[in-house]
Amino acid sequence: MELQKSKKNIAIIVDTVDEISETFIKNHIKYLPHYNFVFSGFPVPLNKMMVKPSLFNKFKYRMISKKIAKSWLQLYQENQFTNEIKNNKIDIVFAEFLTNGVKVLELCKKNNLPLIVTALGYDISIESIVTKNNLLYKELFDYCQNIVIVSKHMKDKILEIGCDESKIIYSPCGPDESFFNINPNFKSKQIFALGRFVDKKGPIFTLLAFKQVLEKVPNANLVFGGEGQLWNAAKDLSYSLGMNQNVLFPGFISQDKQKEILSESIMFVQHSQKADNGDSEGTPVALLEASAASLPVVSTFHAGIPDVILNNKTGFLVKEKDVNNMAEKMIYLLENIDIAKGMGKAGKKYVEKNFSLESHISDLNECILRK
Repeated sequence: MELQKSKKNIAIIVDTVDEISETFIKNHIKYLPHYNFVFSGFPVPLNKMMVKPSLFNKFKYRMISKKIAKSWLQLYQENQFTNEIKNNKIDIVFAEFLTNGVKVLELCKKNNLPLIVTALGYDISIESIVTKNNLLYKELFDYCQNIVIVSKHMKDKILEIGCDESKIIYSPCGPDESFFNINPNFKSKQIFALGRFVDKKGPIFTLLAFKQVLEKVPNANLVFGGEGQLWNAAKDLSYSLGMNQNVLFPGFISQDKQKEILSESIMFVQHSQKADNGDSEGTPVALLEASAASLPVVSTFHAGIPDVILNNKTGFLVKEKDVNNMAEKMIYLLENIDIAKGMGKAGKKYVEKNFSLESHISDLNECILRK
């Protein structure tokens, strides 16, 4: 990716250090052509290299906190963050997720720093989070320079809260260019799924659909990568359904391993759904990566997925929780290899034309340089 370097210093705000492993955030840190400083933590984001408070500072900030409605630790962190901003000569703050934008809003105002925020999924879909932060989101939208959304369905929700439409930038994430170099051999009956084991990814529905697949194609196998709170439950379900010989749960896999599995698979599947708490996808990068790798995708009519997977052209989409239809589409592709290949090729062309990582980074860079 050849985007010219500039001299801007950017504070990239994430919730936790672990969040840096999220593909879209990792790509921002890696490819934004600036000097990127990553901050994480709570109640305000902190550089992981910041020093712990001394006993003197604990006493000092405890005394101050008695006079205002803030904890001594929050006061200390705010002071440390402000010092980091000044020491690193930060020009602009880039907050991943609206919730992180809220955390640094007052500090950006205090230090007269422009702020760009991204809406990436749970921050605009989980009902309790949106309700809790409704007024704060309005303040955030009033102050921030731009709000970047990664799927079209997010726009109405953000406008409903009270955002100026002119500030909204639609820029879906894109796959790393290396995924376009993958050429699956389509020689096996291997199906690939990859994602966090959480409600909105619907891992249980994927397994229930695969159970039906095995009734028609008993030599099929499923590699289900990822980790999360439903991982053990998914493994237990697979075992109870007698699928433990056909389903592999490798846990976390590296990007190199992901590419290897993609090259050996016939399709990619993900049964995304709206969770009970409202949590929804943005635009799942794993689906873009699979399409870029020339695999057909079987997924759902959910959030930003119809923007990136064209039903009956680059894959199949089914209604949320429609296990029977999902199983039928998976069986169809297993039994019709040429159609699977054709959908995969169409998917690669579509993603390459409309969802390149370079285009996404370029959009973000334009926002940053607009300051």
